[in-house]
Amino acid sequence: MEEIEKRNLLDKTLSKLNYLGLVINLMVPAALLTAGAFINNILTADFVMAAESLNMLKWILVGVSVIEVGVAFFLKRKLFGNLFKNTGDNVDMKAQLLMATKIMLVIHVMSATPVVYGFIYHILGGTIEGFLLMIIINLIGYQLCRARKSDYEDLRKMLLGGD
Repeated sequence: MEEIEKRNLLDKTLSKLNYLGLVINLMVPAALLTAGAFINNILTADFVMAAESLNMLKWILVGVSVIEVGVAFFLKRKLFGNLFKNTGDNVDMKAQLLMATKIMLVIHVMSATPVVYGFIYHILGGTIEGFLLMIIINLIGYQLCRARKSDYEDLRKMLLGGD
């Protein structure tokens, strides 16, 4: 019976993490896109940067976003790859899942930061296309960083023993 409870706790925790990541990576872009549209209508031309500077800023932010999504993907691979391999037979599963939850929350937030960069770019006078590019990078980051079935199986084997 204890084995079933552990399995259910693991499945429930990892499902909630994926849903949390989905909410973070969909609601943040929607909210910032809406706010950006309203704020951009309010701002005057005094705050707008030069077109050359904005274009350079856009590509710098795209590069930073891609690097940040890559780091988030690396952290996720590390989490599901070998973080739990050094645990012994006497594993406190709740503590391990709490640590995995915290790490996955950081990973999901890291994959959502390109939207913040796009928001800043848009507020400074950038095009909506540049902002949408950052949203696309965010959604690609979510797809790379979400937990997959193979990750569930690896974590289940590490925490519950071989199945």
